[in-house]
Amino acid sequence: MLLVLSRAPAFAAAPVSTSSTDQSRTASSQNQVSSNVFRHSLSGLYGIKAFDSRPTQPYTDFDILYSKAHQAQAELETICKSTALLTNSDALFAGVKSQARAQEKI
Repeated sequence: MLLVLSRAPAFAAAPVSTSSTDQSRTASSQNQVSSNVFRHSLSGLYGIKAFDSRPTQPYTDFDILYSKAHQAQAELETICKSTALLTNSDALFAGVKSQARAQEKI
């Protein structure tokens, strides 16, 4: 599982002004800064080299692996809940799969 979080840099937001001329100028400059930041972000993403990853489970015994599921789920929920607090959002969870369903998935 990969969790990626991002926020636009503070300088990407232009200050709000009261006159309509300043507002249109501010809007275009804000779009320009945001566009440049976006392009820079994309160039960084495209710069990441591709790799072939075939993750494997650290346990060969299913019972041991399943016994770790509740601990792993709690850790995942903690990370997601703290992220949700920072972003003013809600995190919803389905819990750990039943043992039979987990065996089907493997």
